[in-house]
Amino acid sequence: MQKLELQTSELIHEKILLYFKKNEEARFIHRLHGILLKIDNKDSTCDSIGKSFGQSARTVSKWIKKVNLSGDIEVLRDVKKPGRSPKLSEIQLASIKEVLQKAPELSGVT
Repeated sequence: MQKLELQTSELIHEKILLYFKKNEEARFIHRLHGILLKIDNKDSTCDSIGKSFGQSARTVSKWIKKVNLSGDIEVLRDVKKPGRSPKLSEIQLASIKEVLQKAPELSGVT
């Protein structure tokens, strides 16, 4: 059988990594694949897995340690981060939304 190769492998690689960055569920699956690779190939290192996955060896090591400590793969899911509190109240945001939905002339803008 003929050996197949991707003609634009670097571009495809970048697109895949970008997809993982944007999609929460894809990041989880990405981490699971890294763990599977370590399970299936005991000789693979965190560094070799990280290079294949666009991650640092330390990141892959953290994935493995989390799974080892908890005994569960769910620890590889992203945790919701609260972020900064909004500066505007819900009432202020609703007021702005109402004004923005009107024609500019009705809000005093000419």
